[in-house]
Amino acid sequence: MLPAKSSCQGSRLLRPMGARGFALGQHIDDSKFSAFSLKLSDEQREFQQLARKFAREEMIQREKHFDQTMAYPQEVVEKAWELGLVNTHVPEKFGGLGLGSLDGCIIGEELAYGCTDMATTMEANGLATAPLLVAGTDAQNSKYLGRLVEEPVGGLYDPALGPMDFTMITRAT
Repeated sequence: MLPAKSSCQGSRLLRPMGARGFALGQHIDDSKFSAFSLKLSDEQREFQQLARKFAREEMIQREKHFDQTMAYPQEVVEKAWELGLVNTHVPEKFGGLGLGSLDGCIIGEELAYGCTDMATTMEANGLATAPLLVAGTDAQNSKYLGRLVEEPVGGLYDPALGPMDFTMITRAT
């Protein structure tokens, strides 16, 4: 049973781990473990700061307008695309930044702080392109992923309804 309050505030607490025998409440020195670090790289911090600044300056002030009008935030998406905050998952060989999942999560977290709806709109291409990244040929990836880095387009779109409408009528055949 865990104690109600810890006397080791600010320390990492571990539960007993079988043969290793860590005592409950024992402080573990992280410097002794080199396999995994939660520290952000300089590049990750730069993207985090850029996304945070963008969320504060471009998204928060417009959130109410887009919530009320239900309009697509084209101007905001275009600005995010110009800054490299959209489609970060596209590999370098197809013209993208080739950032990893953690990098995308860091950026997405900051954008979601500004407005979760707009952030979802900006991140939707990751969902739409996942099958290509997993199983697409180089020719398919070049054709479709290349479009994402050439201009700020969305991967979830129905000509009759516009972007990101989940009542889409277009069906793949």
